[in-house]
Amino acid sequence: MVNLIKGQRFAPTCTRLMAHIIKWKSQPEKRSRSWIATIYNARREIRDIQQETPSLTDNIILEMWEDCFEVATLDAEGEMNKEAEISTLSWKAVFEEEYRIKDNCSCR
Repeated sequence: MVNLIKGQRFAPTCTRLMAHIIKWKSQPEKRSRSWIATIYNARREIRDIQQETPSLTDNIILEMWEDCFEVATLDAEGEMNKEAEISTLSWKAVFEEEYRIKDNCSCR
């Protein structure tokens, strides 16, 4: 039962992570350190969930990928008040790519 509850935490966390990456890629002028923190915190949370729930394998995540991406796109578009500029996210973009603010950026 506990594993099921922890597994259920994955989808909203992954959706939040994807939504921030969609916003990052669609609104470069609005990038912020807060978005970076959200991305890295969500990644850490997902790693923790996977450690606590060994049945949540990468293959299971891939099975849920499109559903998470669809919800994340809707969430991001609602927050941005415009359509997303991307139509897919790779595993690398979500779990491996580094997100940084350029030095000359006057970001929040």
